[in-house]
Amino acid sequence: MEKLDYLCKIFANTKGKTFENYIINQIWSKVERLGLYPVTQQYVKRPNGYALIDLYFPQIKFAIEVDELPYHDNNIEADKMRMEDIFSSIPEININRIREEDYENVKKQIENTVNKIEHKVKEMGIFTWEENWKEKEYNDKLSIIKKRGKLLVSDLIGFKRIQVTNDIFNLKYTEGYLQFGKSYFRISDNERIWFPHLTPQKDWENTVSDDWTLIKEKYIGKEKRELTEDEFIRYTFAKYKDSLGETSYRFIGVFKSKGYYNNIRAYERVATEIDLIQSHRGIC
Repeated sequence: MEKLDYLCKIFANTKGKTFENYIINQIWSKVERLGLYPVTQQYVKRPNGYALIDLYFPQIKFAIEVDELPYHDNNIEADKMRMEDIFSSIPEININRIREEDYENVKKQIENTVNKIEHKVKEMGIFTWEENWKEKEYNDKLSIIKKRGKLLVSDLIGFKRIQVTNDIFNLKYTEGYLQFGKSYFRISDNERIWFPHLTPQKDWENTVSDDWTLIKEKYIGKEKRELTEDEFIRYTFAKYKDSLGETSYRFIGVFKSKGYYNNIRAYERVATEIDLIQSHRGIC
């Protein structure tokens, strides 16, 4: 993706948030020369749901949170817990807050934030914008995962379907085989890669708990149908929209059937990582 297209899409995420939009654009105008990639609304998993970081520079693990009034004053304790979750999700992250105040104080906060970013870049070296930086970031993260030999729920990486099947499970599927309507793919007699639809479909309605430990699969079709026991191990990847509005899949765990009742089949998470070395993906 070309730089202009990327920036137009990434900054469109703040449309309608006037103060946040002002802060982000002010900061970006002052640090663009540093070769950083800005990410708005960076997705971060929390124990009970998720958080969206207002502005994030992944190369230096630097985040900016914008506190608009009166929302922040009414949610101080919730914001504190949210920050703790973000710290635990992204080790070594630097989080800087900018609070909505009068113009001069906001200006000073922006200058202070920019100084911190410049200092961080100076510590780490020189960065240059690369048109294929998203691909490079993916390959860097994938290299770490493969070297470790495990894919973890806590890994901050979004996949395309073809990347899950071929890069993680070493299969040789083609894009044409991975049609949108198919939600799972067989990799052995008792193993499946599962891409569950977590929004209502024609015949099925799936829901996932906030902590990603339980998925319920409900049949809502018109034809009479009785669900049967499912003994498959399901390596599960949930669909979401990334910061560019593109469809990606995030690993949320290894699931097995917990039973079925009233046309609802429940799956519980039995592992939070996939062993990529053992044959054939032994559960950890």
